[in-house]
Amino acid sequence: MSRRYAAMIHRGLISLPVLMFAFVLNAFAADPAVEKYEAKAPKSMSQPEQPSESLEERALKKFERMCEIIELKGEQLKQARALFDSRIEEMQKIMSAARQGELNQSEARGKMAESFKKHREQFESLLSQEQKAKLEKFEKNRSTPESGSGRS
Repeated sequence: MSRRYAAMIHRGLISLPVLMFAFVLNAFAADPAVEKYEAKAPKSMSQPEQPSESLEERALKKFERMCEIIELKGEQLKQARALFDSRIEEMQKIMSAARQGELNQSEARGKMAESFKKHREQFESLLSQEQKAKLEKFEKNRSTPESGSGRS
């Protein structure tokens, strides 16, 4: 993973779909010159510090925070969590297929976009109009630079 993506993850500036897309891009972006440089570089330079929690744990925390903000309760929350888990699993399968050469970059991008759209539509179908408005506000606040946790 490039230092740029690691820094964005560490600061919370990148969302899960964007992060997964970045992983797919990195799967195809192996540059021999960079690999040669990183092989010679001290470990502290070639491998950025890893956050103390996994990407899935961070994504789960953001998901749970969003659920609190848009006030998902009971059955809605269970269904949303099932969609979240399904999305993570599907993204991992796409990334694995890309790493193994079963998908090229364009195919992986297309599958990621389809997956996002499908899960997004299913998620929004669970929400009331009031919750959709809260979700829109939540996402708008996350994407502004002054919020400190926006997407790039």
